[in-house]
Amino acid sequence: METLAQRAALLRESLQKSQSVTDAVVSILGSFDSRLSALDAAMRPIQVRTHAVRTAHENIDRTLRSADVILTQFDRTREAEREIQKGPHENLQGFLDAVDRLRSIERFFSSNRSYRSSDGVLNHVNALLSKALVKMEDEFQKQLTQRSKPIEPDRLFDCLPSTLRPSSESHPEGGKNQSHSENQQNSEAAVYSPPALIEPRFIPFLAKLAQQLVQAGCQQQCSEIYSEARASALESSLKSLGVEKLSKDEVQKMPWEILESKIGNWIHFMRIAVRIFLLSTVWCNMPLVTPFALNRLNFFLPRNVSFVTSQSLRDKCFAQITRNSLATLLSFGEAIAMSKRSPEKLFVLLDMYEIMCELQADIDTIFVGESCSQMRESALSLTKCLAQTAQKTFSDFEEAVEKDATKNIHIDGTVHPLTSYVINYVKFLFDYQSTLKQLFQEFKREDGTGSELATVTMSIMQALQNNLDAKAKQYKDPALMHIFLMNNIHYIVKSVRRSEAKDLLGDDWIQRHRRIVQQNANHYRRIAWSKVLQCLSGQGLTSSGGSGQVGSEGGNSSGASRAAVKERSFNVLFEEIYQKQCGWSVPDTELRESLRLAVAEILLPAYRSFLKRFGPLIENSKAPGKYVKHTPEQVELLLANLFEGKQEHLENIFNCLPSLNRQLSSEDFIGPSAGDYSEAPLKQYAECTLPTLIDPCYLTLLSKLAQKSIQLDCHQKFMEIYREIRSSTLERTLKHLGVEYVTKEEMQQVEAQSLEAKIAEWTQFSRITVKLLFGAERILCDQVFEGKYTWKDHCFAEVTAKSLSILLSFGDAVVQSQILPDKLYILLDMYKATLELQSKVDAIFEGNACSENRKSALTLTKSLAQTAKKTIGDFMEYILNHSVTSTTVDGAVHYMTSYVTDYIKFLFDYQSSIKQIFGDPCVEDEKDTDVVSQIVGAIHALETNLAMKAKQYKDLALGHLFLMNNIHYIVKYIGRSELKDLLGADWIERQRRIVQQHATRYRRVAWLKVLECLSTQGRTSSVGSSIDVTQGSFRNIKNSTASRSVIKEGLKCFNMRFEEVCQKQMNWDVPDRDLRDSLILMIAEILLPAYRSFLKHFGPLVENSHSTLKYMKYTPESLEQALGNLFAKKLRNYSAHSI
Repeated sequence: METLAQRAALLRESLQKSQSVTDAVVSILGSFDSRLSALDAAMRPIQVRTHAVRTAHENIDRTLRSADVILTQFDRTREAEREIQKGPHENLQGFLDAVDRLRSIERFFSSNRSYRSSDGVLNHVNALLSKALVKMEDEFQKQLTQRSKPIEPDRLFDCLPSTLRPSSESHPEGGKNQSHSENQQNSEAAVYSPPALIEPRFIPFLAKLAQQLVQAGCQQQCSEIYSEARASALESSLKSLGVEKLSKDEVQKMPWEILESKIGNWIHFMRIAVRIFLLSTVWCNMPLVTPFALNRLNFFLPRNVSFVTSQSLRDKCFAQITRNSLATLLSFGEAIAMSKRSPEKLFVLLDMYEIMCELQADIDTIFVGESCSQMRESALSLTKCLAQTAQKTFSDFEEAVEKDATKNIHIDGTVHPLTSYVINYVKFLFDYQSTLKQLFQEFKREDGTGSELATVTMSIMQALQNNLDAKAKQYKDPALMHIFLMNNIHYIVKSVRRSEAKDLLGDDWIQRHRRIVQQNANHYRRIAWSKVLQCLSGQGLTSSGGSGQVGSEGGNSSGASRAAVKERSFNVLFEEIYQKQCGWSVPDTELRESLRLAVAEILLPAYRSFLKRFGPLIENSKAPGKYVKHTPEQVELLLANLFEGKQEHLENIFNCLPSLNRQLSSEDFIGPSAGDYSEAPLKQYAECTLPTLIDPCYLTLLSKLAQKSIQLDCHQKFMEIYREIRSSTLERTLKHLGVEYVTKEEMQQVEAQSLEAKIAEWTQFSRITVKLLFGAERILCDQVFEGKYTWKDHCFAEVTAKSLSILLSFGDAVVQSQILPDKLYILLDMYKATLELQSKVDAIFEGNACSENRKSALTLTKSLAQTAKKTIGDFMEYILNHSVTSTTVDGAVHYMTSYVTDYIKFLFDYQSSIKQIFGDPCVEDEKDTDVVSQIVGAIHALETNLAMKAKQYKDLALGHLFLMNNIHYIVKYIGRSELKDLLGADWIERQRRIVQQHATRYRRVAWLKVLECLSTQGRTSSVGSSIDVTQGSFRNIKNSTASRSVIKEGLKCFNMRFEEVCQKQMNWDVPDRDLRDSLILMIAEILLPAYRSFLKHFGPLVENSHSTLKYMKYTPESLEQALGNLFAKKLRNYSAHSI
């Protein structure tokens, strides 16, 4: 219990203490509350200030970050500016990255207009972008122009299939052995491989430039640049192929041989132009490649890249590229279609129509869009025009055949040349069956009888038959008339049976004309031999009461009068017919034999019967051989000689002499005309054989007469006749061609323009005269005078001597007249032509008798060479003596420089002829020496004259600028041409150093006085101070004291001289952009460092004074901008427009 009380007391005491502690804690907490309130009141101002400081720090951080961003943009701007100054030609990717950075900077400041520097930076960035844009345009134009070189013909031909290449094996000679249809199949199955218009390694470069220009909104300018460059390259490529624009009159005057060759080339060129030159249309814009179009707009870009996004603009650009080239190609076809129609043109018209039909689908696919509609219509119009002309030519040919009025029928009744010509013509038509079928489907014949080839062929055959009927009436002998008709119609039937026309005309037509042949044979036999058969009749030889039978029937001739039998004129009539009909001709062997057999079948039985019945009366009389001159066997042998076309009597030969006097006409060279089909068949003209001077049927007779005269030792008289007639005929032929004797005085009166045309004609006439006329005369002389006779060469030499003299007189007159240096190519063309013909002349005029003829031709060749050599020397002298007072006011390239460089290029084009003129072409090591010496000589003469012209400038700096421009033009011209390989890298490098020397001298003379204003000499008190102006570094300036007035005077002097130089040189010209940029850079390299250093050390003296801008008018940046405007009006105007 006691223990429990103690514990209770202890518990009470503990509770009391807890209460006391609680009261104490409450008291303490109460005091804390008052103190914390006071502390809170005291801390509130400190918290406000702390928050303000924190906010200020945050603002400062944001400002610093913005400043850092702005400074970064400034650094990027400076880096981009350096790349822009360098240009895109050194590092394209760096240049394009710089442009992208500038665009990024422009977007940054455009979206942060709150910055005070935004407007200034944006102006500067826009100026740089404008400058970059100009440089990109210039670089795009420069690179595209440089890389868009004309494609050489050899490269184009390599892209063609082997069957279409113009090689000696396959084309065009190889095509002669193939039919037209085979050639057509080969062309359709041909596979074309396009050439590379631009080297692949340059394509990414051009593509990147194009993309940047499009992003800058210069799509139109980019398209124009591309159109101009590619159009020029395409036109040059076609020109190098030989494509030329000819008018209707030029085509009409052109000899057929040349025109036919040009038409063949045109067909070839059309395939090349459409199927190869324009192939990139499909390559770049279509997923499926078809064989045509190589020049569509984006040929150098990947398929998914195009710098022309508008389809209409793309079509317009392509139309601009190809318009002139296509017009040039089509103009030739239009000239042919509108020229005078003639039958020999039908086949080339069909060839041209065929190629246009073949290519029309490709043309429609290539020239799509509204912009190309005119070009599609032009091609379609040409196709229709060719078809209409061909259709009309059919009608003309049919009418000309029926109305042919030639009277030179053959006296032997053989096949007329018109017949063989028409048959060959029809055979050629069947090679064009598919083409004609297409043509007839488009045009209905006027007579409404259909449009099939069979109808046309029958019409032509009927026209021929009508004409042959009319010609047959010219024969006085009716028998010969029927021989003529028989021969010709048989030739027609036989030719038709052996050709494809057989199936077209039908068996009924052939059988009907066979019957006509047989009818004419029967008419001939009845008319020619009826009188002879009457002589073998027994009528009138026996008494009226005689009833005896004749011959094998056992009758006798007791009632016949011997005198009456002797009086029968069988021998006379038979020999007369035999002599006459031996000269007649039946050229077909089978027909000839059948006709002889038909004559023998009626003549021999009658003759045998007559001899059997009345022969004894003659045999028992005196001189029976006088009356029975021929046995039946002899008659049969004589009949076997009929229709051989041989004349037996010499007196008939003399009647052939007038044929020696036949004068050649232009048809002998270009084929038969619509009005005269008496020439050789069409095939002969296609193979360009020698003209026929004398009808072959007379040539054998003349040869026999010549041999007879030699045997009788009277050939001298015959030779005189031959020489006189052939010489005068040859002279008249030359006159008919237009070749006449020309004197020096007449040549000097000819104008330069017409002289070129006359020389071109003379060159062509020379080839015709030497290769055809003289060649044919040599062959004719050898055929008439068979055998080896020394006088034969003398005869030929005398026949051709005067004609050769007339031909060469033109060349001699040209040599003797005064030829200006710029007409050198006239002499070189003539020299080339005469040199080409020299081997032919030597071959034709062989032998001692013709030595004078050969010597005359060789003398002209040498004279032309000497005159050309002298003309080149005169050109050098002309350059040296050109007026030194003739200069350009702005120091640009002188017209004489471009004239001489073009002349040098011309010399290079004629290097083969110049090598032959100046040196021995057999010495290979010295092959190019003379050509190089002439070119180097011309350049040296030009540079000498330019140096004298430069001395005329009162301003020495402008004189050096003039020389720099002109020599740089020469170096650049040669560096871009094939001449660089001829002159060598050392020569070009030496000339470049000369350009650099003149640029350095210009800089020193023009800017020395400006730099003197920045010199520290006399502006400081330090004796040892100096300034190196050319390096722009100042030394010992810190230890010097400068006079403020002296510094102001220096700056004033600098401003005045700088503005004076800029004002003056703004009117000077440096046409080459790269040269201009490098020259400005050279000036900036010495001027800007000196000016910056001057401002750095002396600027504070002026900045602390009044009118600071009066003296410090330029900052280094504005100074650099002012230098950028030198020699560049175009650039300055463009930049101002862009900003």
